[in-house]
This record gives sequence, structure tokens and C-alpha cells, in this order.
Amino acid sequence: MAWAVAHARARGAGALLLTVWEENHRGVRFYRRQGFVHVGDYDFPVGGKIDRNAKGWFIPVTLVDNPPEDSRLVVEEPFGPILPILKWRDEEDVIRRANDTRYGLGASVWGRDLAAVQRIGSRLEAGTVWLNEVHQYSPHQAFGGHKESGMGCENSLHGLMEYTNWQTVTLNKQAMQQTKRDDEAA
Repeated sequence: MAWAVAHARARGAGALLLTVWEENHRGVRFYRRQGFVHVGDYDFPVGGKIDRNAKGWFIPVTLVDNPPEDSRLVVEEPFGPILPILKWRDEEDVIRRANDTRYGLGASVWGRDLAAVQRIGSRLEAGTVWLNEVHQYSPHQAFGGHKESGMGCENSLHGLMEYTNWQTVTLNKQAMQQTKRDDEAA
């Protein structure tokens, strides 16, 4: 990751690093991920080549330098070790662009200025936001997405509630008292 940050800094004012990772490599997802790597004329400072003769369905960690804003890599969830490196102007630009998506499963914010990291992280529209770390899970913390990245959650007491049949019962005592008075008057 240090190399990615150094590479991004060399590109200008900063870089917005967006990544989604899934450890479960299955055939359909593998072929879908290949499309993220092999669509467009991109600059790959790391990765970008899939060894089709290798055993298994694996895509190497891939960094893509400044892909177009409307590319699949930027607007969709690749669910693979594919990371676009994008230039940005200021915090507002980063937050606006990070939230300008139909998805919101997870996000991570990295930086030395912890106040800025926390400020940005609190404004991201994602179910889980990691600050200076990524993919730290616990059975005690809820995990679920926002927007089109899911409904409900897993883990924690909140996740257990997904298996609960809730029942709400209400009682209007004033109406009962009025009915009692009406019955007594009759």
C-alpha cells in the first residue's frame, strides 16, 4: 500500500483510492473481473496482466492509473483486487465522487491527518468505513451495505435481529375507557 500512496502522490494534488476485495474467486466473477482489467487503454503501474495458463482463477493485484470517471472500474464494484488511482482537488471533491455511486458496501480512508481521515470517513455513504485499515471484521460489529449494496446486516446483535420475527402490539387505553363509559351510560 505504501507504494500505491507514493505513486498516487507523484500524480498530483492527491489520489482517491477506491477498492473492493473479495476472497472468493469463482469462475463467473473471474471472467467479470477480467473485463475490468482488459477494457480500455489503461496505464497499469502494478498488475494488469492475467496469466491464462496459471492454475486457478486468480487476478493479480492491479493498480490502474487515472482511468476515465465513467469507466466500469470507477462506477461499478469490481469485487476483485483492482484499484483505480484517481486525482482529486480537495476533501469535498473526494467525498462527492466517492458517494456518487449506486453502491455503498464498504470504504476505506487512509492518511496521516487523523482529523481529516475521520471527517471524510464520517461523510461516506457506505455500510462499513475503515480508517487507516481495511477489512477488519468482528462478530461484534455489524456488516451491511448502503444503497444497492444490500439490505440488512450480518454479525453483531443487529445481524442476529435479521433472524427475529418482530411483533408490535399497541393498545389505546383512552378508547377502552371511553367504550367503558359508553357501556355504563347505556
